[in-house]
Amino acid sequence: MTYLFFRELREMLEREVCPCIGLKRPVQGDDAAFALAPPVVSIGRPRGEAAGPVPGIAIWLDGPATDDGKTRLVPVRLDCTVYSPGTHTGPGVLDASRRTGYQDLLNLLDLTVRAIRRGDPIAPRLTLAGPEIRWWAEGDSHRDDWRGWVSFTLRAAPIPGRGETDLL
Repeated sequence: MTYLFFRELREMLEREVCPCIGLKRPVQGDDAAFALAPPVVSIGRPRGEAAGPVPGIAIWLDGPATDDGKTRLVPVRLDCTVYSPGTHTGPGVLDASRRTGYQDLLNLLDLTVRAIRRGDPIAPRLTLAGPEIRWWAEGDSHRDDWRGWVSFTLRAAPIPGRGETDLL
């Protein structure tokens, strides 16, 4: 079920966040080139990718999920990554000192937090467990990538117990 919750969250992010922002995406074979694209939302990160798709939002568990028989709590972390090699100042001229990555990352984080807050309930059976949503942006880049995260806890119905599944 946790994976289904993550799929519902991914669908909400693809609907409410991705169409609202264009971010730089690296162009293979040209270190100075980039194209604008919406972030890609993934569950976990694809094999071989240090931070997942760029630009992207990767959905993870942010700690142990709990189920007390009355409520299931699922701590969620959204790892956000943007790309910024610099700013084009003319045809074929890239000024690496003018990076907008931190600003782009903060914009993506703010948009994501706003969508989660407005999107509560995330899905018919998935709501925020509490009002707190936390987010953070690293102040330094990883080469040309800038990373941050958003975390919150989702509430869902508990996993059915033995007697309940016998009734189904």
